Amino acid sequence: MRRNRQNLNSIYLHNMSALEIVNIMNSEDAKIAEIVKHSLPEIAKAVELIEKRLKEGGRLFYVGAGTSGRLGVIDASECPPTFGTHSEKIQGIMAGGEKALVNAIEGVEDDSIAGESIIRNKKVDKRDVIVGISASGKPPFVLAAVEYASKQGAATIGLTCNYSSVLTDCVDVGILISVGVEVLA
Repeated sequence: MRRNRQNLNSIYLHNMSALEIVNIMNSEDAKIAEIVKHSLPEIAKAVELIEKRLKEGGRLFYVGAGTSGRLGVIDASECPPTFGTHSEKIQGIMAGGEKALVNAIEGVEDDSIAGESIIRNKKVDKRDVIVGISASGKPPFVLAAVEYASKQGAATIGLTCNYSSVLTDCVDVGILISVGVEVLA
């Protein structure tokens, strides 16, 4: 994902009908499955790593900021009713905490001290897995959480949409899904 660039297919959205707009969105969305296909080997490695650690009694933590953090929290919160897991087994951690789930809080993604602190407070160890999720792959909150977890022996996975991501360089398994420029940015 490259911010501050515009999708050439959606430059003139303001002049289009609703049907034209949703057709463009649908066309752009249709490209995603093929893009994800290129990352299947890394995704499979991540699945195997998570499975191994969970079988060893470890926990899975999703860590993110903004929308990425919200998606991690949503996925973690769906695991108990869907798969019967305990709420402590799979957890979502979001920069800014619960308040940031419903109200955007600017700047919390830049708080590396909070990222490290929350992982320390969870007493992460070598049985656990941390999945850092970030479209840009650069927020200090996520990077600090992943780096601290790694120092504790936890397995680390990074999921990003950005080729120039720092996140995929500092994890055990890096997953890059380069979806390009958003239709509506």
